[in-house]
Amino acid sequence: MKIMHYFLNMLPLGMFFWMFAEGLKSEAPYQLLEYIGAFLGTAFGCIAFHQFILLPLLFIVIVRKNPIPFHINLLPAILTAFGTASR
Repeated sequence: MKIMHYFLNMLPLGMFFWMFAEGLKSEAPYQLLEYIGAFLGTAFGCIAFHQFILLPLLFIVIVRKNPIPFHINLLPAILTAFGTASR
């Protein structure tokens, strides 16, 4: 069981270096970084749109209240969730 636990902990690092080596083999490694940056920008943009535009609009339409106090009261729970790691 300890061997499996060690393997599962090392797997993300191994995958990172494997993908890094494959990226260096390509003819244009900087273009790969451009694609990854575009992907991350799109993903973060969509998440921000969902969190700051879509969900507050749904809150206004369904509950008919201001969503800002709701988000302020939710902040301690969000900080606790992001600040702790449950294993």
